Amino acid sequence: MVGTETGIGSGKENTQKLIGAMGSTAFSNYSDGSNTTPQYAAKMCAEYLGGGHADWFLPSKEELSLMYHNLYLKNLGEFSGDYFGLYWSSSEIDNNEAWLMYFDDGGQRNYDRNNLARVRPIRAF
Repeated sequence: MVGTETGIGSGKENTQKLIGAMGSTAFSNYSDGSNTTPQYAAKMCAEYLGGGHADWFLPSKEELSLMYHNLYLKNLGEFSGDYFGLYWSSSEIDNNEAWLMYFDDGGQRNYDRNNLARVRPIRAF
């Protein structure tokens, strides 16, 4: 665990901390530590170059909540709201779990990091 935060404005620093700790690969199976992947949520967001910008990051738990209330509920942002509308946050629970947002019902729950969920890069401007 690298000590991430949950609040608004913490996503960018959380992303930097996660990448600093995991580097170019992250564990994809924490039970034995032998499986790694070069694609993980924080790194994917930091490497995203949408709109010609290079300052994207993985949102924190509370930043995702703002996105749900201010975008998704107003039919903005093309979020998935089906059963697979799970979005990772940059906010950790512990070494094995992080917070995510269920866009089908607005709930936030902890989730094992080795599970699949969607990623939504954001940027501050």
